[in-house]
Amino acid sequence: MIKVNIDIQEVLKPIVQKLTEIESGELGNNLLREIATTQLAEMKSRIFEDGQDANNSTIGQYSVKPIYVAPNDFKFTTKGKTGKTKFADGTPHKTRYFAQGYKGFKSEIGRNLLGTVNLSLTREFQNKMTIVATNDGWGIGWLEDEKYKRALHFEQKYRKKIFAQTEQEKEITQNVINNFIKENI
Repeated sequence: MIKVNIDIQEVLKPIVQKLTEIESGELGNNLLREIATTQLAEMKSRIFEDGQDANNSTIGQYSVKPIYVAPNDFKFTTKGKTGKTKFADGTPHKTRYFAQGYKGFKSEIGRNLLGTVNLSLTREFQNKMTIVATNDGWGIGWLEDEKYKRALHFEQKYRKKIFAQTEQEKEITQNVINNFIKENI
């Protein structure tokens, strides 16, 4: 019979040192940044393309309450409720009436491909969502308070978590951590 004696303390010592270095040093910062970068891509796709909340359910439905919208940056003609482009006195309309409300408006400008809320109109809110340096490492958010407040507003409006991680995103985070440790220990 062959016997092997191993001093487990000596075997674990370099592993513990490397894990401590990852936790408190530049490697840890790099890991957190990699996690945030990976999660940012996942969350943007889920929220702004797939229109899903943190439970992988639809964020919500667009209102069908009739509205008037000014064309501003959107390419549509102005017209009133009756379909006319000018008032009786000849003055042109400055807005367009959408009988199907915000849902109709988003459909008209080609931004309602899902038929459900996707929180993307001009893509500015989506494009400004970024990784943000924090005191504890890295996070996901906006550098502008107005955008952060908008995110909070959407979660209140639709009464659900939207900008939190899904279970699948948590698994992806764990995979990033596991791969990082394999590569660095």
